[in-house]
Amino acid sequence: MLYVHGTPGEKEGWADFLVEPVDGTRSLAIDRPGFGASASSGAVPDLMVQAQSVEPFLPEIGQKPAIVVGHSLGGPIAVAAAMRYPDRIAAVVILAGSLDPAQESVLFVQHMAAAGPLRWMLPNWLDVTNQELLPLKGQLEALAGRIHELTQPVVILHGTEDELVPYANVAYMENSFRWSRKIESVTLIGANHFLPWMAEEETRRAIRKALVLADVPQR
Repeated sequence: MLYVHGTPGEKEGWADFLVEPVDGTRSLAIDRPGFGASASSGAVPDLMVQAQSVEPFLPEIGQKPAIVVGHSLGGPIAVAAAMRYPDRIAAVVILAGSLDPAQESVLFVQHMAAAGPLRWMLPNWLDVTNQELLPLKGQLEALAGRIHELTQPVVILHGTEDELVPYANVAYMENSFRWSRKIESVTLIGANHFLPWMAEEETRRAIRKALVLADVPQR
């Protein structure tokens, strides 16, 4: 299991899943470029380049492939990684994932924060977050043009009261992932954006479902 955080975020956010791995699987979490131990690399606002940063942590071809779990912005990055490394990723779990370009918008204050004196007043993590979000709509549109490359099983978990990544993303994903061997979506009525912490058991069930769809033996 490879866990990919959103924006902002860091690998420690997955601590519960690392201390107590799902069904005895080997579990890893990474700091994406610009965050945590990878902060010195700066922002990388390109989803396919972000997918490359996942590659060193994937099993080699011929070994048992990984299940990649992405939360929020980690969702499209997990999808991009699965497209890029189909022989090394067996399935994808998307938790409150932001995939639909139509659901993305940029606030005026974000443009203000991206340039001039205001930017230098921001803490690094907030500056990196803003740099990732400003071009996200265009990045998702580019990803949509290649989404047919995603053929692995996908499990989607999303809450109806997600105010950061609208629930409308689910319908978009269900329609866009039609080349996938199997898609299963789970709706959490009343749940918010923070599923790994506020809906941990439901998250674990979604991951177990991905293991079954990918035909990965469980202990």
